[in-house]
Amino acid sequence: MVAQMLPLSLALPSSELEPEQVDLGPEADSQQYKRVLSVVESQSQRLMCHGALRLEPGYDFSDPFIDDGSGEALVPGFPCLLAGTSEVAAFLGSADEVPGTCRLRQLGCGGQIVCWHQTQVMPLPTRPATQGDWVLPVDLQEGCERLYGRRGFCTVGHHSGDETGYWVSFEPTEEEHPYEAVFLPSRCIVALPALPG
Repeated sequence: MVAQMLPLSLALPSSELEPEQVDLGPEADSQQYKRVLSVVESQSQRLMCHGALRLEPGYDFSDPFIDDGSGEALVPGFPCLLAGTSEVAAFLGSADEVPGTCRLRQLGCGGQIVCWHQTQVMPLPTRPATQGDWVLPVDLQEGCERLYGRRGFCTVGHHSGDETGYWVSFEPTEEEHPYEAVFLPSRCIVALPALPG
């Protein structure tokens, strides 16, 4: 694969700014952002070695800085980006038909289920959901799998004993009225820093 390179003179701003100091110690470690940081490191190495940057930086699976072999196991419903697209999908599990592939339900698209090779499925960073967020359900109890890959709006919260949860109003899959509202524990819903769509 031949990468398009941008000449160094076009890549750097005309005024030289002092680099920002970033704490990369153990307490700043984030499993969700390791891939993003590896792309930054890769671009830095290219800049130092070749004096050029990629025009379209991103996840380059031939890059030695990316190690996909030690990824965490994904829980059902976890939001992922499909490589080479801007499509977000919910992880459903491994596809037994073809080894090394995953089943995912695309957000939107009528909830279409697709199979992608596991190296082309990139988990997205998430944050805990709060009232007023658009959320995605993850790791639900049996019988609620229909909710994976459907956006929900996090509404009224409820605290009971050790567990806190929210009523989540899900976007309709078809022309259903009224919309579906389900009470879910906080541990079963996540929000993306910026949910597409």
